Amino acid sequence: MRALLNKILEILDGTPAQYGDKKRQSGQSVVELALVTPILIVLIAGLVEIGWFANNYMILLEVTRVGARAGTTMSGSSDIDFWPDYNLSRSPTYPGETATDLGFAAIAAERTNARNCDALAIEAPLAGAVPGFFNLIGCTMLRSLDPLTFDTTNAGQEPNDVDDIVISAFSLASITPDDVPIAYQGDLARRPGLPDAVNHVIVVGRYPMSANECNVNPDGSSMGAGAERDPFDFVTDGVFNQTPSDTFDELEAFDAGNELERGFSWTGHHLVDGNPNCLGSEWSIERVEALMNLPAFLNDPDAVVLGDQRQFVPNQGMVLVEMFWRHELLLKIPVLSPVMDVLGPRSTISVWAAFPLQSTEPNITFD
Repeated sequence: MRALLNKILEILDGTPAQYGDKKRQSGQSVVELALVTPILIVLIAGLVEIGWFANNYMILLEVTRVGARAGTTMSGSSDIDFWPDYNLSRSPTYPGETATDLGFAAIAAERTNARNCDALAIEAPLAGAVPGFFNLIGCTMLRSLDPLTFDTTNAGQEPNDVDDIVISAFSLASITPDDVPIAYQGDLARRPGLPDAVNHVIVVGRYPMSANECNVNPDGSSMGAGAERDPFDFVTDGVFNQTPSDTFDELEAFDAGNELERGFSWTGHHLVDGNPNCLGSEWSIERVEALMNLPAFLNDPDAVVLGDQRQFVPNQGMVLVEMFWRHELLLKIPVLSPVMDVLGPRSTISVWAAFPLQSTEPNITFD
């Protein structure tokens, strides 16, 4: 009976070493510890890395929100309408320019100063570092990034050059093909994914105007028919349809040239889909329109009197802020850090935030 009771106690309290033949069971706890400890170390290392990644992701997400919110509140000389020089919009590493171009050094210096927060001090800015809408948003974000660091160098697209801030502003119009002259309705109706009979939101402008599209192949050749349309040419007919204001206007920023950047890129590090001739924003005109025209967005198929609820969506402006940041693991020992097999020793965290922007709300008159 005594042996039976000891056996029951062994099973219940999980400490068999305290009962029975101690000589036979000596060292059992050491063996168990040796087997369990590596697993515990791997689990703890994984939890640390996941926590480190999540912490950095949340910081970066809040930083983009801070930047986007700052853009919505800018007015006066800081408003987008007073952006001083659209030549400053292009990154110092703009792919279409080389050191042999006439005046390249001066232009590159001005663009670098326009991204130097110390040089942008409102009290006494340096020459070529005029504070304005785009660079003030970027500086607000960099000041909010602590304790994380940001690589602000403009060293070109090297493998480890990841950190970048990209700022874009959009003019968005809610229209139906019936709103525009008959001569242009065919072009508008052919836009992919946009229905003919109901209101939908389209991009009628993207700022900065000198960096608003990417339409060049990786080999430098034009994308031709597959190129992204000029964001100000919303009827996609390849011309600027400026007519008297009582009939039909497109916003006055159409151009027929190729551009190699989307948005105001702080460092020029981020290449769109790895294309060396396209840097900046991951948000194309088509992607923005797809977001604004989600199938269930303000659509009431059961409404009898009001019909499609999209007709009540107003024209609007939007500021979009994107951030790309190189994340490095704390532990770089593959055996102890299984997260390394998933993320690698370095990975890129990308986040974005968008807020309404009154200053880019389009004012287009239809006949």
